[in-house]
Amino acid sequence: MIGNARSDSVIYDLPPQRTGKRGRPALHGKKLSIQNDFTLSDEKIGDYYMAVRRVLTNVFGKRTVLAYVTSADKAAGGRRLFFSTVFPEQLQIFCAWQEKSPLNQTLT
Repeated sequence: MIGNARSDSVIYDLPPQRTGKRGRPALHGKKLSIQNDFTLSDEKIGDYYMAVRRVLTNVFGKRTVLAYVTSADKAAGGRRLFFSTVFPEQLQIFCAWQEKSPLNQTLT
């Protein structure tokens, strides 16, 4: 699922590695800002500059999602935030086709 989100939605960095010390481990990293913590691409993709990173959010329950930030102007443009629950490494695309239509084949 991919969805547009409010630009002021709370997003967190992934939790830091466990330190091995006593106590409860951190549930999430630092709070992120779409203005300061996302580096936009050098070239436009379509009509937009884009940045992406894995983040934690409570929008879909406490889970890791991909946060995409887009902007029409790299220097001073407004930024939009999108969340994706689909990770590229999890995508599997299957394609099937037939050389001939089954109606044209005769059975023997």
